[in-house]
Amino acid sequence: MLAKQKCSSTKNGEAINEKDAKSMLGQVPGWALAHGGTAIFRKFTFPDFDNAFALAGKIAKIAQEENHHPDINFGWGYVKVRLMTHDVGGLHKNDFIVAAKINEL
Repeated sequence: MLAKQKCSSTKNGEAINEKDAKSMLGQVPGWALAHGGTAIFRKFTFPDFDNAFALAGKIAKIAQEENHHPDINFGWGYVKVRLMTHDVGGLHKNDFIVAAKINEL
C-alpha cells in the first residue's frame, strides 16, 4: 500500500515511463496524468475558502514530512495539486506515495 511507504532519495533515479505511470494511477484514485505523462494532478472542490485552505495546509504538512513537495494552488472552493519529481524530469514512485497520502486525508 503506497500510503504506508516513505519517500526515498531520487538522486541518480530514473523517471517512470508513461505505461508504468498509467498502471500506478490505479493505486491513487482521483489522480490523472498531466504534461505528457511527466506529472500527476488532482483537483479537490469545497463549498468555501476555509476548507480549501485547511486541505492545502494538510498537504503541505505531508510534503514536509516526506521531503517531497507538490505544486499546490488553492482559492475559494478549490485546491489543485500537481506532483512530479524534478530530479528525474518526470514521475517517480515518490509522487504516487505522496498522492496516496493526500488521498487518505
